[in-house]
Amino acid sequence: MIVSAPLIMGVEVEYAITPLSTDVETFSREAVVRKILARGSAELVALRDHGGSGLFLSNGSRFYLDVGSHPEISSPECQSPFELVRYLRAGDQILQRLAREIVDVEPELQEILVLAGNVDYLGGGASWGCHESYMYRREAEDLVNELTPHLVSRIVYSGAGGFRLGASVPEFTISPRAAFTTRVLSRSTTESRGLISMKNESLAGTGSSRLHLICGENLRSELATVLKVGTTALVLALADAGFKIGSAVAIRRPIVALSAFAADPSCKAAFVQTARGRMRAIDIQRHYLEGVEAHLSHECMPEWAPRLCSLWGETLDGLDADPMGLSTRLDWPMKRMLFGQHIAQWKTSGAGDPAQQMQSLIRLREELIELDTRFSVLGETGVFEILDSGGVLNHRLAEAGDIAEAQVKPPPGGRAQLRGELIAALHGESETASCGWTSIVDWEHSRETTFPDPMATTCQWCSQKASAAYRGEHPDLVAFLASEGM
Repeated sequence: MIVSAPLIMGVEVEYAITPLSTDVETFSREAVVRKILARGSAELVALRDHGGSGLFLSNGSRFYLDVGSHPEISSPECQSPFELVRYLRAGDQILQRLAREIVDVEPELQEILVLAGNVDYLGGGASWGCHESYMYRREAEDLVNELTPHLVSRIVYSGAGGFRLGASVPEFTISPRAAFTTRVLSRSTTESRGLISMKNESLAGTGSSRLHLICGENLRSELATVLKVGTTALVLALADAGFKIGSAVAIRRPIVALSAFAADPSCKAAFVQTARGRMRAIDIQRHYLEGVEAHLSHECMPEWAPRLCSLWGETLDGLDADPMGLSTRLDWPMKRMLFGQHIAQWKTSGAGDPAQQMQSLIRLREELIELDTRFSVLGETGVFEILDSGGVLNHRLAEAGDIAEAQVKPPPGGRAQLRGELIAALHGESETASCGWTSIVDWEHSRETTFPDPMATTCQWCSQKASAAYRGEHPDLVAFLASEGM
């Protein structure tokens, strides 16, 4: 009998950085990104990571440079979607603050735009990731069929909204990321992307594995983020416990269905063939919701499940009635409302004059893309932030809690708390200590500790300096071996 894994989840956010300066050589994007990381190393309570590409922070998260020299923050291991939202927003604020501080001391640098977006419309069509990780214990193959219909249909509330890349005229899509998803499973996270990555990196040593989803999008709405992660965690919990819910709505051609749902902002026109007949995305989501609600008393269900189901049901009801009724709550209806208002102003301004139609359409496309891009800018100049601070939006959830505290303290329980507290204790005490998701090596005192269990609350130090070095965890292996006379 397989006992389902505890509900542990995390999210990795890829950020884009755009420095605004007249000195483009000194303040190139790559140079500014490295300045941000260097400032974080100097100011944050942190330890460098084992690979030397970034930092592990006292709140349990990891801040590092990913492939392509863009900053990325991986949240600590969280035990509820509400907690996860808190730490995602804490990561946003940490990065914003570091960027502001650099601008304050560099007179020739006017601004550093930090974007949590999804598509680079002008830079070659790149896509920024927002990857999700969940712990599970069953064979991955047992879970794929159960999860696929959910991942395809959840975009009705988890889509970021935007424009279809490559379209000659602005063509709205619920999920810009959908165009980059070409298969259900993939090994790579940067090309031929799937819904689910089969990258084998469990980050756990207790018979558990990590389910790595690469189809999600960066979202600004707290409600949308909680639903994206929370519904997926509950569907996975049931599948991990052996319940077969998803197979009843198996989709014949999932990637085709994903594209169809992404192109249907009415949420009513797109039907796909499933094991139960032709269904809309909302219908598939209702099937999953009913399945979860039928098992709320099962031991695999967390205490936050009833609240999540309530939000899930309310949102599906709202989408069924009129998606634009959620234009203050979910990302893609927010954007569609903004884009619609901008197009209406464009029409009434006379820019739609047939004599200048082509040129005005080009300008309109540029303006809409800029509006979409500005929506994802963090801080007071971002469109979302302006709307949110002005009291226009209604997406926040009280359960998200204190974001200020989450910038320095880890979530309670499990190894995230353990790692965060050890980092805080070692910061300033050991100049050579380094950290990973499952271990900390204190080279100055010739000791290391490991915590492979994501639910670990205690650990022991042991003297295994050489063995750790041979695992490639020392930031300068050659210097270490020389110091040991090897």
